[in-house]
Amino acid sequence: MFEFAVWWLATLGIWMLTLSSVHWPDLGFAMGGAIPCAASAVVTRRALGDRWTIHRPALGWLLRLPAAIVFDTVRVLAVPWKPLFGGRLEEGEFIEVPVGRGRAVGPTSARAAAILLVSATPGSYAVDDSAQTGRLRLHALVSGRMQMGDVMRR
Repeated sequence: MFEFAVWWLATLGIWMLTLSSVHWPDLGFAMGGAIPCAASAVVTRRALGDRWTIHRPALGWLLRLPAAIVFDTVRVLAVPWKPLFGGRLEEGEFIEVPVGRGRAVGPTSARAAAILLVSATPGSYAVDDSAQTGRLRLHALVSGRMQMGDVMRR
């Protein structure tokens, strides 16, 4: 029941954040709509057999995410201007990033956190995940140092 309540509050909060102003009918509809969302979240988590564990490296990744977003945004926005200053237009590349220091990241939630965080930056997107090797295959829009990829390698 506690887990259901947490999911209910989370989905209710997300719904309310999308509103520009809150009125009683909106709140009532959001409260009712959050019930099936919370039930789905509980059933899905139990069907996957995942536990609620905190993947400590992911907390460090989360703290570095805002800087990585700014860094990657500047790099991506600079790409079209490179030919004007003598550089060449980049096409991007596929790279592999070890997550969990070269060993497999066990919990599904930890791998999901890694995929979410690396894909949150505009410079890269996760396209494949290998649970056996603990490696993510990423499409990087610009070559060279990739901020979130570098953070995850540590």
